[in-house]
Amino acid sequence: MLEDEIVYGIAMTLLQMHRLYRREKQISLEHMKVDCFSPVEKEHVQEQVDAILDGRGAELRLEITILDNLITTLETLPNDPTEMPLEDEAAKQLLNWIIGVNVSQKHLRKGEVIITMPPQGWTVGSVLEAVSELADAVGKTPEVIIANTTQQVTEERDERREKLKIAWHYVEHDSLPKPEMAALLNIYDRRLLNNLGRLYNLLERMQASRLGKPIVPTVPVDVTITHDCNGE
Repeated sequence: MLEDEIVYGIAMTLLQMHRLYRREKQISLEHMKVDCFSPVEKEHVQEQVDAILDGRGAELRLEITILDNLITTLETLPNDPTEMPLEDEAAKQLLNWIIGVNVSQKHLRKGEVIITMPPQGWTVGSVLEAVSELADAVGKTPEVIIANTTQQVTEERDERREKLKIAWHYVEHDSLPKPEMAALLNIYDRRLLNNLGRLYNLLERMQASRLGKPIVPTVPVDVTITHDCNGE
């Protein structure tokens, strides 16, 4: 029963630590100077900041990298060997962008496949052939289709890159709480960590006693701190 109470104390301490981290994040966001943005821009920046503070900055960078690769594919597609194979997922993503940019939504029927995958899989030649068929259907040239898509993807990439850059700026420069608040949060965090270590140690000793195992005694440490004439 006593061990159960200690485990309950450990659980409560961990809960308090999670609350502390959420509060620290909330305080950080409150101190960010994003008043110069419009409500829509502020919402977008806030989303990016939240993602970074939640540890999802890598995901945002991955999205930008995917768009970078897509731009490279669009730029080199007309000059690549027609027999060069393309991964199904890469070809699908490429064609989805091409269709999304160049085909009006009113012409897109839900659930209807516009371009089907060739039986032998996608190659540069089959993708260019699909682009040509799409160009004929919408009354444009394949060059215009590819140029429009490249421009749209580039704008999307640059927009995400700028948002991520702005978000990192606020995380790095403006997201820290005021010194007095940071000190209080640090003291509370240290107290919780000390309490957690004490409870774990007590639980370990009680379990060892119940199971008839050797109990490692706690070791008191006497520390004397001195400094020289230079204050070091």
